[in-house]
Amino acid sequence: MFTHEDEIQARSPFNDGWTRQFYKDKIEKETNKLDTSKYIYTQYNIGGETIKDNETYVLTDNKQLNNLVVSSTLLRPSKETRGHSHKGQEEVYHFIKGNGEMTLGEETFEVTKGNVVLIPDGVFHKVKNTSSVYALHFVCVFDGRRKEL
Repeated sequence: MFTHEDEIQARSPFNDGWTRQFYKDKIEKETNKLDTSKYIYTQYNIGGETIKDNETYVLTDNKQLNNLVVSSTLLRPSKETRGHSHKGQEEVYHFIKGNGEMTLGEETFEVTKGNVVLIPDGVFHKVKNTSSVYALHFVCVFDGRRKEL
């Protein structure tokens, strides 16, 4: 961390140009230092806030970035999302836990832990939890802000 003394040294006319530049660089480096602890999460805890918690799912959004949203969905047993599409928005779904089905456009297919599904711009998509006992957990990344709930 830079100190008040560093600021004095960076401005002092009694220091040569190299010394002043050294302290200016030190101050700039410390000022622009990224606190990575604010950006590291796990697949089970993406940070953010819970925006829906109902009989169908628990939906959590992390809107910390300027251009991407990370969203976690815990889809309850035997439940399904309503299905939707987003004009001008692509998405990536990463399935973390459980088994289910996903509809992408006109095609429905099985999904399970470890699957990653790319959803093109404007394509209809829907997820169904096929288990009557266990939740289906997936994390979604999409550009921009959430367009609908």
